[in-house]
Amino acid sequence: MLSAAEIRQKFNGHEPGDLLVDLVALHHELESGQSGVSLGDARLYLDWTSPDTSPDDMRYHNTPDHFLPFASTHGDGKHFCFVIDDRDVDLDQRTVAYIAPADDADFSDSVAPNLQTFLGLVATLTAEEVTFDREFDGEPELEDEFFMNGRGVTEALRGLPGVAVVDDPAEIDRIIASSPKDGIDPDGY
Repeated sequence: MLSAAEIRQKFNGHEPGDLLVDLVALHHELESGQSGVSLGDARLYLDWTSPDTSPDDMRYHNTPDHFLPFASTHGDGKHFCFVIDDRDVDLDQRTVAYIAPADDADFSDSVAPNLQTFLGLVATLTAEEVTFDREFDGEPELEDEFFMNGRGVTEALRGLPGVAVVDDPAEIDRIIASSPKDGIDPDGY
């Protein structure tokens, strides 16, 4: 497991904040395989936590220099970044942006004002996807495994300090729409 100092080093000296340190600890705990659940069940991969890797390994040619990648979806290069600006705040408090480099428009947008809100959205959307898929899709055996893993990820994320599921679906749109847009070009880079 990575210490706060090791995380800081991987993020080029940027202070990680307690929640990012806790997220990395949760990632390692889940990856140990004992629970059968992984953050990947929510399409959230922290590949940079492996030895000899860095967050910059997730960077694409069109990832802006002031964006610091921290998670990948493992789909078409889509990844999430901290927006680095002039503020002297830890990574937990930075705006989270979504980058879709393989899309035609090289799309980017802010999705949350900070890491705590972002993880709440991931937990919420994972729970919603599991509920939808369970009602309308799939093989019963796979469906049950997906349901259990998705529910496990949602509960694991909710166990992090301050992370909460969003109860009102309209609130999800409001959070994303009101997230800071400074330094973000939705038309691509």
